[in-house]
Amino acid sequence: MNEIIELVARAICAARGKNPERVDTVAVPTAVKTGDRLGDVKTVMEVRPGRPRWHVYEGEARAAIEAMRDPPAAMLVLASLDKRGIPHSDQWQAMIDAALKA
Repeated sequence: MNEIIELVARAICAARGKNPERVDTVAVPTAVKTGDRLGDVKTVMEVRPGRPRWHVYEGEARAAIEAMRDPPAAMLVLASLDKRGIPHSDQWQAMIDAALKA
C-alpha cells in the first residue's frame, strides 16, 4: 500500500464520520461436513476479522489524487522554472505520479 493513498483514504473515512482504525468482521461461507456420505455438507457462515475501515476508501483516495495531477490554470500562472529550468508544474505531476504508484 502506498503511504499517500493510505493517508488520503484515512482522511476521507474520518470526514465521513467513520473510525479509520475500526476493523469490521466479515462473514465467509464455509463448507462443513455433516456426515459420512459425500453429499453430507452444509454451508455455514464463519465470522472473521476484516481489514481496517479506511481500506474501503482506497479507490476514492486514488481518484482524488489523480484529479490533482494536472494543476488548474490559476496554479500554472504561478508556476515558475526551478534552477534547472524545469517547470514546477512538471515536478508537481511527477510527485502525483509517484504518489499513485502502489
